Amino acid sequence: MEEKAKWVRAIFIGNDRVGKTSLIRALKGENVKEDDTNRNDDIEISKWTENNIDITVHFWDFGNKVITNAIHQFFLRPHCVYVLVIEAGSVDSDPNQEVENWLKYISSFDTNTPILLVGNKCDLRPVHVNLHDLRKDYPCIHDFYGLSATQYRNQHHDSKFKTFRNAFIEQLQKVTKNQPYSHLSGNQFAIIDTLRKNARKDPFLKKTDFNAVCKNNGIRNEKQEEFLHLLNQLGEIIYFPDLYRLYGCGDYLLNPRWLIYGIFQILYSNVLKLRHGEFYWDEVRMHLKNKVTDEQGNPLIYSDEKLNFLIRAMEKFKLCYPSSDAPNEKWVVPNLLPNEQPERLDFPRRDTLRFEFDFKTFLPRHVLGTFIVEHYADIHDRQAWQHGVHLKSRTWSGTEALIQANYPARVFALEVNGPLADRYFNQLYASILKILERMPKLRYEKLLYLDEKARTEDEQGFIREPTDKDAHANFSDLLAADAQGKREVVCRFGRYDLEKLLRPMSKREKTTASALVTQETSEENKQVSTLAVITLLILGLGALGTLLVSDTSPSPWKTTIICMIILLMIVAVIVWLWSHRKKLKNGFLRFLDKLREYSAG
Repeated sequence: MEEKAKWVRAIFIGNDRVGKTSLIRALKGENVKEDDTNRNDDIEISKWTENNIDITVHFWDFGNKVITNAIHQFFLRPHCVYVLVIEAGSVDSDPNQEVENWLKYISSFDTNTPILLVGNKCDLRPVHVNLHDLRKDYPCIHDFYGLSATQYRNQHHDSKFKTFRNAFIEQLQKVTKNQPYSHLSGNQFAIIDTLRKNARKDPFLKKTDFNAVCKNNGIRNEKQEEFLHLLNQLGEIIYFPDLYRLYGCGDYLLNPRWLIYGIFQILYSNVLKLRHGEFYWDEVRMHLKNKVTDEQGNPLIYSDEKLNFLIRAMEKFKLCYPSSDAPNEKWVVPNLLPNEQPERLDFPRRDTLRFEFDFKTFLPRHVLGTFIVEHYADIHDRQAWQHGVHLKSRTWSGTEALIQANYPARVFALEVNGPLADRYFNQLYASILKILERMPKLRYEKLLYLDEKARTEDEQGFIREPTDKDAHANFSDLLAADAQGKREVVCRFGRYDLEKLLRPMSKREKTTASALVTQETSEENKQVSTLAVITLLILGLGALGTLLVSDTSPSPWKTTIICMIILLMIVAVIVWLWSHRKKLKNGFLRFLDKLREYSAG
């Protein structure tokens, strides 16, 4: 059992044709050819056992199309080692930028997994990366290794490869110490052995059979769900509990290659390309009817029941959505929609609420596709393409939105128009933030375009004509100014009423900004609690009343106490007024504004 416990996954990622597959073959001691670049663009899975260290390594070689379509999210797990490969021989790209772009993807799923950077093909051209700066944002980087996978047996290059190989094995050993396998019992290992044997016969295992295997090995009902999640983490089972429950799937997926192959057969079929991303149930069934096997000879069978699971899994991971004209027979893949914007785009561009996400390094291509899938029910008149979508809200009558992704400019733009634009905007805005939450290290700036109706008078009492139709401001700065109690904001585009600018925004955004500002300034300006002041006034008035209603004339010491109480109450009120001066001032000014509006009306 000890040998089985030392199991670890190594994930190789990088652009196409940088030599990921060649590097894996070199690690396994296989022959590597110079022109050995003929491979699929999906996920290649292979196994390597290093006898000297008693570790079984599962290599996962991610093709570039897998990353582009966000299919990698099916299979990424913690407790692994990442190898990021770039091509040293390339003169068309900045290696530092290329590395950072890939690191953003990795860190969006796991920020603690060790990462080894490899500059392959160093026999053609040297490559240098700014490791010091990269480690500031990505401390999980272990080191950078320049080598040549095709020349790993050459005496002039073998030392560099051996250095990488030793470091790679060292990281594998460290990961195995924290592997969940080390906490498994002998009975649990027996179950895993059974699952692996079953996977060679059928990619699926019935729930009843799984329950029986668990029961025979002493794992009762209350522990089976926990064990399932552990098996999913280890990659022994692909477990989507919500999907299983929602569609009543009675089996567990044992062979991830079944899912990979099925998805790629759908996404990259010629029919799908000709139809610009549309596919039909009957076409998929015919396309996958032939019995196929994976690279290990395990059968991959796609029955009607299993095809339903496959398509529902694609829906769950936002790879496709049901077509409005045939929701149970036809689906659409947003990444394969027409590239050009529809000629007749009937979105009203006047008086729109405009907002942008300005990405600092790159805009991931799956963001728009995921967004379209989440809001497919609102797509207006089939106006969706690879770079945008026109939505018409089913909830907020007469309200529409235009969302566009400008990849060269790295801008994700949102425009909303209609009587309930504020409500629809907040719904779409929250959806975008939820998508971006999966990539916490992705840097972007939120920009709000300034409404001309919110423009106010300048110091001379004039409202200046707009100098720029695209006047905008940093959204976070506007929220911070509002949280500080400011009524106006002055920028290079003019002077604007802050309340009017932020009126469409959700209360949650304003509350969050206010909380942040309060937290930052709490040490400098400790405000007196209103409740404490009220309590002090009540106690003081009570004490005064007791002394004043006394039958006897007040003695000198009572007079002194009365004066001290009165003085203390006055000081407390003054301090409270001072600590709330901004809020009181803004409230008074808003009252005057309302009074002027009432008088003018």
